[in-house]
Amino acid sequence: MCITLTPGPSLSRMEGFRVEEITGTDLVPLTFALRYRVWSKQVQLSENVQRQGLISDDHEDHARHWGVLSDTEGLVASARLCVHQSEQDIPEADCYTELSLPSPIASINRLVVEQFAQKRGFAQSLDLRRIEAARSAGAACIVVAPTDDQRVCALGKAAFSVTSSKCKSIYVNDVWFPVMVMYL
Repeated sequence: MCITLTPGPSLSRMEGFRVEEITGTDLVPLTFALRYRVWSKQVQLSENVQRQGLISDDHEDHARHWGVLSDTEGLVASARLCVHQSEQDIPEADCYTELSLPSPIASINRLVVEQFAQKRGFAQSLDLRRIEAARSAGAACIVVAPTDDQRVCALGKAAFSVTSSKCKSIYVNDVWFPVMVMYL
């Protein structure tokens, strides 16, 4: 069942927090630990990820990153956008090879929100910023592999469509996610 989204987070829900692009700052490496900290409480991560205690990949350096910063808690949420010329270059490229996607292709991924900061509209705010950045970068489409039904519903309300493709998690053993696309 899809939840109803409001047009945006209310000021009271955002008070004490700010959403900003953090690309190229010292905050980007903090997102790797944030991903691990949050996701390790939600799912059984693969042994390799558990050994590292971080979640990052080869796309971090060319990606654009956004964060939600708390006046008291520091970084409480983050998300990333990559733009590529072909499906083979997208993070988790195997998820998208069955699709015929126009180039350039944007990929929104690695959205994470600390438990105490959830239900404040941060995911939606990070989505909207990444969608606008993909448009500004001239992307023809945006792909995403949401990790739960609530994200599928929220992205559907933002004009993403579920495809017939599935994406195997690289961090969790034997978990598959739906693949969604928004054409710009």
